[in-house]
Amino acid sequence: MTLLYKADPERGKQWARLFAVKAPDIPFRPWPDIGEPESVRFLATRQPPDDLVRTLPNLEVLFSVGAGIDQFDLSGVPPHITVVRMIEPGIVEGMVEYVTQAVLTIHRDLDGVDCYSGSKRSMHSSHAPIS
Repeated sequence: MTLLYKADPERGKQWARLFAVKAPDIPFRPWPDIGEPESVRFLATRQPPDDLVRTLPNLEVLFSVGAGIDQFDLSGVPPHITVVRMIEPGIVEGMVEYVTQAVLTIHRDLDGVDCYSGSKRSMHSSHAPIS
């Protein structure tokens, strides 16, 4: 009954620590160290591996650690595998910040401005003469 984590390795270290404390009875493995593929029942990922069923033949639950599941090719996920969109406050807050910045960029005509430094990015291009 192993949980396999396939996303940001640094965040995976945090997951490993939490699983060791909160769910020590569930083996936790970071990608690509999957151990015995037959023992993996749960996969937490941003993007599942190619050929999901052959890679993880006994997978039961696919958890999306991203903001949604749009990145998943659900045609490759058999109906017996439950797909879970995980929600936590950080994801919602991050999306709100992203959308707010996008709206302000359009509203204040900041296209071409580096919103982090406030400086104008180089907007010129060079063209090769056509002979």
